[in-house]
Amino acid sequence: FADNVTNVPAALIRVKGDKSQKIYGTLEEARENAYGLTPSPTDLAAQIKAGEHLKPVKICLDPTAKEAPRYEVVEGKLRYWAWVIACGKDVLIPSIVREGVQ
Repeated sequence: FADNVTNVPAALIRVKGDKSQKIYGTLEEARENAYGLTPSPTDLAAQIKAGEHLKPVKICLDPTAKEAPRYEVVEGKLRYWAWVIACGKDVLIPSIVREGVQ
């Protein structure tokens, strides 16, 4: 079954920083790429700017959120940061929305 991909504004999505995993919780951390991840978020941003298509990120709606950000990235955190680095917080990010908190 194919997942429905929808475009969600980056400003409505958040990435939870997690010290137990190599995850960047802020834009500055993603740009610095202190973990040396390959490809880096900046490398992926260059691919986006070059017109390449990346897989959508997977997000879940936080039913307890009263205001933005309403979604949390559950898969594709580097791709999320790549979109933000490439296009800013006003970009619509191709996303697959999962129900409930993951």
